[in-house]
Amino acid sequence: MQELRKGSTGPAVGLLRRLLNRKVTPTPNLPEGNVFGAHYNGAMARIDFGPHMDAAVRNFQRSKRMTPTGVVDAAT
Repeated sequence: MQELRKGSTGPAVGLLRRLLNRKVTPTPNLPEGNVFGAHYNGAMARIDFGPHMDAAVRNFQRSKRMTPTGVVDAAT
């Protein structure tokens, strides 16, 4: 499994964004538009793991009584 963390980019980050919106309560409302290969002004939309996703991952980890590292790995 690919580890995802702040600064990661790509389709796996888009999938994580979608999962976090569905699994974290209250929802972090991370933007999901243009996450799977969509274009914006003729260029590929950049899908990155930024500070809002980091906070959502840490909230998810806390809710599952995990150490809130902000890193999405096999344990997360």
